[in-house]
Amino acid sequence: MATLKPIRFEFPDATLERLARRLDDAHLPDTPIVPDAGWKYGTELGKLKQILADWKSGAPARSDGSHAEGGGVQKWWKGVEKRINRHPHFLVEIEGISVHYQIAKSKDPDAVPLIFSHGWPGSFFEADLILDRLSAQSDKGTSFHVVVPSLPGYGLSGPPPRQGWTLQDTARVFDTLMTEVLGYKSYAAQGGDWGYAVTRFLANHPGCKAYHTNFIVPNPPMYASAIIAAEKVGAKGLAARTMPWLFSDFETGLVKRGLDYLDQGFGYYSIQSTKPASLGYGMHDSPVAVLSWFLDKFQGWSDPGAPAFAPKSKADSSSGINDENLLINVTLYWLSGTIHTSFLPYKEMGGLMYQLGTDRKLTAPARDKPYGHSGFPYELAGSPKAWIPRCGLNLVFYRTHEKGGHFAALDNPEALADDVRDFFTESFPRA
Repeated sequence: MATLKPIRFEFPDATLERLARRLDDAHLPDTPIVPDAGWKYGTELGKLKQILADWKSGAPARSDGSHAEGGGVQKWWKGVEKRINRHPHFLVEIEGISVHYQIAKSKDPDAVPLIFSHGWPGSFFEADLILDRLSAQSDKGTSFHVVVPSLPGYGLSGPPPRQGWTLQDTARVFDTLMTEVLGYKSYAAQGGDWGYAVTRFLANHPGCKAYHTNFIVPNPPMYASAIIAAEKVGAKGLAARTMPWLFSDFETGLVKRGLDYLDQGFGYYSIQSTKPASLGYGMHDSPVAVLSWFLDKFQGWSDPGAPAFAPKSKADSSSGINDENLLINVTLYWLSGTIHTSFLPYKEMGGLMYQLGTDRKLTAPARDKPYGHSGFPYELAGSPKAWIPRCGLNLVFYRTHEKGGHFAALDNPEALADDVRDFFTESFPRA
């Protein structure tokens, strides 16, 4: 059996000192790329300058409007490490990869093992706001032993051992973690973004008995594909005129956001899936480059009420998309030196992500297992409920929410945690 190595989540002082120097040496333009650019041309310069200044001072804003106490980036990060170390961390070697995971164990003797798989540009830290909610004993249903691994090439996990490593391979490693390393005879799985793919592949394994996602790659029927194709070649407005006849307001919003994403938000995907090293090596050197790249994604894929981007008078304090949490995620990427390897799934997955929606054979072992889905209105590309079974899924739980986006575990942690608890309480098979 693989040997577990307990670790503390922390980085050397010398690495933190280098980060501080790089932030002090940052050189940004004096004016936006064009007048009144806002977010239309990518990351808004004023926001970038503001959050960079708060990073340097160690005083980023939180959801309630308060700020970290300051004292510089090194002092702030030491406090972050203390926060993250409230639940233990481990390393274990599986198939030649040093796999990092965090675990929040419940005191409930009947707790269900749950593996949470993150995506990009997220990290294991995405689960931070739901760990305590899900591991706590509850009179409302199931509690969980929450296992949160870092994907290979992300955070404290080592890089994939070879070219061609897909998230199907990652799921195999994560199943080994749950069944052979941790010894769970059965477990539940949850994920979004790349974690959606990992979760669907985990469901192919016998140990995974039920699974839930907050993201799904749409598999539109022929009529919808024809409308989308016509929209792409110039029939602007066709989808907008047609969708209200076909879908609810919530579903119409999801489809519109998906079309906008394909039209204006897909460039990063093309770059990261073709030449990940060219972009990745430069970002490996520059923490400000990582920050700028990530700000664009979090702003575009989150609820507009997220405190990091909304005016103070309209900010939703229940959202964890705040300046501090964004900077924790960015800092984790830069300190661990994994921004370039985090691009690898884009290169290696090819069309596999889309095959999850169309190739029933790919996920045939999971066909009859209970599947739950939570829909959030500012998801970057969601799916109407009627399309979900087309992906070969046994949909037994479906719930939508009035707020939240792509990073649901941060953007609306209470709703996601409640959905996870409700779904698995109803649908996780007990021996």
